[in-house]
Amino acid sequence: MRDLQLRDLLDLISSDVSDPEDRVFQMYAWHFEHAMTAVKIVLGAAASLFVAVLVAFFKRDIKVPWWESTAAVIATFLATVYGVYVFLGLRKIHKQYVATLRLLGNVKGLSSFMKLYQTSAEK
Repeated sequence: MRDLQLRDLLDLISSDVSDPEDRVFQMYAWHFEHAMTAVKIVLGAAASLFVAVLVAFFKRDIKVPWWESTAAVIATFLATVYGVYVFLGLRKIHKQYVATLRLLGNVKGLSSFMKLYQTSAEK
């Protein structure tokens, strides 16, 4: 996930949303679902390509040049590796979420100071 900037948290707190923790949860949930959808698409495409290569290999009446089947196997392997890499990277999202909540709790104490600063900066 894109690293959450401290400025984003400050903007979230200073905007007086009713439940900033819920907003942070929604952001992380959206990111997780978005990444999982991409992983499913990539792994599904890799599986489809692999099945097509297997059908071409076992059906003798389909003539496929060796370089096309080799390219398809390499593309299948690369897509699978990428999908697994992104999937394994999603394991870190809970740590990022907890760290963001901790930082949000620390920054919440500065809320009154930030509002005072914003009103004085606007003048």
